[in-house]
Amino acid sequence: MQCEVTVNGKTGVATEIWNRYTDLKDRSPELGKAVAVMRLDGDGWPTIIFDQPAHEKSIQGSQTIWDFVYFHECAHAQNPSITEIGANCAAYLEMGRRGLMNYHRSKQLETMHFNMMSILPIEYAGSGAQFWHQTLQCVRKTQQESLR
Repeated sequence: MQCEVTVNGKTGVATEIWNRYTDLKDRSPELGKAVAVMRLDGDGWPTIIFDQPAHEKSIQGSQTIWDFVYFHECAHAQNPSITEIGANCAAYLEMGRRGLMNYHRSKQLETMHFNMMSILPIEYAGSGAQFWHQTLQCVRKTQQESLR
């Protein structure tokens, strides 16, 4: 999978950096508390930074979550001004377009969101449950609009 982007008329693939570390002091400060983030490099090109050790520890049994994380960050790369809820919505819809979403996978993602900290920053709707609820509202609205 590659995250295709267009920036200032130039089309290409977002840069991916897999931050590898053995000591937490070597973990990219850009990640903060996240397992992945999108940042623009000095030339304004989107770069997705992934926490490699977190990926390695959790990939078994959670491919759905990492697919979702990838498409969420790709949505930010494609549209840096998109909100967190918008990026979640775009990730969900993209997984659906690629045949990667079904009831079981949706429930895995719901559980992940419900297990998030109960108090999240406002850009994440304040809680994992509310974050997921607003994601699904966006998904339904987008799907309904596409039927018109």
